[in-house]
Amino acid sequence: DANILGICISNLEGAIIEANEAFLRMLQYSREDVVSRRLRWTDLTPAEWREQNERSVAELHSTGAFHPVEKEYFRKDGSRVPVLVGGALFEKSGNEGVVFALDLTERKRTEEALRRDEAWLAQAQRLSHTGTWVMHGITRRFLYWSDESYRIWGFDPLQGLPSREDMWGRIHPDDRERVWGLVQEA
Repeated sequence: DANILGICISNLEGAIIEANEAFLRMLQYSREDVVSRRLRWTDLTPAEWREQNERSVAELHSTGAFHPVEKEYFRKDGSRVPVLVGGALFEKSGNEGVVFALDLTERKRTEEALRRDEAWLAQAQRLSHTGTWVMHGITRRFLYWSDESYRIWGFDPLQGLPSREDMWGRIHPDDRERVWGLVQEA
């Protein structure tokens, strides 16, 4: 009843026997679709996710539950919704169980926006020949270096983050005091 999470009761053959409002809203189905037994998780699953379904059902048979997995469901209008699903049988050797589905649409949008922004930042750094790095304020250890920083400083990103000492070793001795002053000021 809380409708925070999509929940349905189904059997291993694919029939959805009951579903809460959050599940129905997520997939754009109605209570009538459930009552009429037209709603089946096997039909909700796109072909490329069916192998994952088979692994989850095998896990259900062997352990009585399956670990949460990311996949997609078809909505009633044919569009797709990314979800995180997990479930368990009511009885380990039984045929019916509960499936929990979390709508990942907003998370996926946010991840895509972040990937796009990161790509734009990397492109801007390449074009302007500027790089960024992040250093922990207390330990003074690097936490992050952009690809352009690696290129500018001549470090290999496959070798991991350079040490502060490695970086200072690349600054001309005559410039170290001035650079250190600027770092302290920042």
